[in-house]
Amino acid sequence: WWLRGALGSPAVTAWTGSPTGWYTHTYNESNTNPSITMENGGDTDTAFARTLKGGLMTSVSVSAALNEMVKIRFECPFSNESKGTAVIAAANRPVASDEPFTFAQGAISLAGSTIAEVQSFELTINPNSKHVWGCGSEVATNKAHLNREYNLKATVAFKDVTELMNRVYGGATALTTPTCETTMFLKFDNAGSGTNQRVIQINLGSVWFDDHSLPQD
Repeated sequence: WWLRGALGSPAVTAWTGSPTGWYTHTYNESNTNPSITMENGGDTDTAFARTLKGGLMTSVSVSAALNEMVKIRFECPFSNESKGTAVIAAANRPVASDEPFTFAQGAISLAGSTIAEVQSFELTINPNSKHVWGCGSEVATNKAHLNREYNLKATVAFKDVTELMNRVYGGATALTTPTCETTMFLKFDNAGSGTNQRVIQINLGSVWFDDHSLPQD
């Protein structure tokens, strides 16, 4: 659902082979991301429930490091909310039916080759969606979607200066114009079998290395 909020509604394709029950959700950039409604509540002495309406994903990040689970963080301002005293219906309560992905189940590849010894990473997707208000209304009445931005930061064990020179400076012996990498993949695979397998793969194109740091302490 968080990818839907960041990229738009997916195309869903049922797996035609064996076993059955597999589905592929393909997210392509949409110019009109759907808004999000969330419920938040509690069953205390006085039950309460808040329905947050008209949410827009303005930033989404996927990150992990050694010995960690993969984390999803997002910013989602809402345009309005309603309050009630009824407990959230059981059918609407989140149920963790799948185990979370871990750092060990991830891989980053560049131009078809896996980047070895990645220590941590963070992928940030900025949909740059904004609420639009009208004169005389304290509630947003529309939304606007601007250009998306994608940024990936990774910490990699340093072993070979040639790789650094080629990616950042364009050559191992002389400064030239760096080339644009055609493809970069960020993939998570729980290594399950059959319908128990879960895979998330994010494909990035036209990748440029913007900056780097090489601490020597």
